[in-house]
Amino acid sequence: MNLQTFLERMEGRKSTIYYVDGVPHIGIGHNINEPISERSIDEIYLDDVKRVYDDLSHVFSRGWYWAIGINRENALVSIMFTLGLPRFMGFEKMIDAIKAHDWPLAAKELLDSDRGRELPERSAVEAYMLEHNAMPEGWEE
Repeated sequence: MNLQTFLERMEGRKSTIYYVDGVPHIGIGHNINEPISERSIDEIYLDDVKRVYDDLSHVFSRGWYWAIGINRENALVSIMFTLGLPRFMGFEKMIDAIKAHDWPLAAKELLDSDRGRELPERSAVEAYMLEHNAMPEGWEE
């Protein structure tokens, strides 16, 4: 028996957090209080971004990002990244504005939301990107 199979049988394999003696774990016995590698950070990021694109394709349509521009695409990914699909779906007026390509209204709806008030700096950057399809001053590469 190889080591991974052995440890999976000993520790279990879970994609959600579980606790052992009050300590949070994930995966195959990974204590999430312990640092992870840069490679692991990148892998988690890639998994998260794939999920976000899948969720956005559920809301809009496959290939939704082809016609809106990279900055608007990045803003929507950022918004979905923080909200997740269920909360994003609550932004009905913003979604309708995006589908109508009414970018000023989409930006306004984002800023006028609870999220806009909870994350004002982040939401201001995303709203600017939605409205102007550009990065705000100081955010360019």
